[in-house]
Amino acid sequence: MASSRPLLLERAHRPLYPRHGYSRCVCATGGGFGIKSVVSTSKKARPCPCGTDLPYKDCCSPLHESANGAGLQRPTSAEQCLRARFSAYALKTHHKMIMRSTAASNPARRGSVSSDGKVTTTFEQDVKTTQAWIDYSKLQIMGQRAAADGSEVLLDIQYCIKQVYDLQTGKKIDAPKTQVIRETARFGQEEGAGWVLLGTESTNWDRELLQVKDATVPTTS
Repeated sequence: MASSRPLLLERAHRPLYPRHGYSRCVCATGGGFGIKSVVSTSKKARPCPCGTDLPYKDCCSPLHESANGAGLQRPTSAEQCLRARFSAYALKTHHKMIMRSTAASNPARRGSVSSDGKVTTTFEQDVKTTQAWIDYSKLQIMGQRAAADGSEVLLDIQYCIKQVYDLQTGKKIDAPKTQVIRETARFGQEEGAGWVLLGTESTNWDRELLQVKDATVPTTS
């Protein structure tokens, strides 16, 4: 995302990382990285990766399962939508929940085109690739602001990522660095979908350099 496109939340316009052989573009994964569509029973009993300390089965799992056709549950708040999206990325599962909780007006739905115009990907492919290539952890909600009529909510968030594959070779990185991402995301409601991601107001992630913009933002091993 060459401009201020978000890292976690929007997945807009351009996918996060290039696949081997292409510059600044991720090629379609199509599940080729082994993305799973379900979470094991044992993992459901563990704390949810969204940071609430609740078991996953009692937190984000119902929304994830509903997106796969197991029910009709939808996010009832901006925070719930955010946390469920983050958990899906962190667990590398339930990409359909991420897609369904992205607003119809969000440009991310158009998919991506490589800088040379030779490679195109769908929104679904972009989401799956990002899930596969990035590890997510330590979500924190730093602030929340709602519109006067309650129709939209801004969430200030911070979380950590690790790039687990080399951008050029596609090989797994032995000791990936942790980078701290800070974003402000805008959520609203859509009929039949509940709360969805409308867009991102700001992010400290530079999608051309593939690193945080502010050198003072912590980067650790």
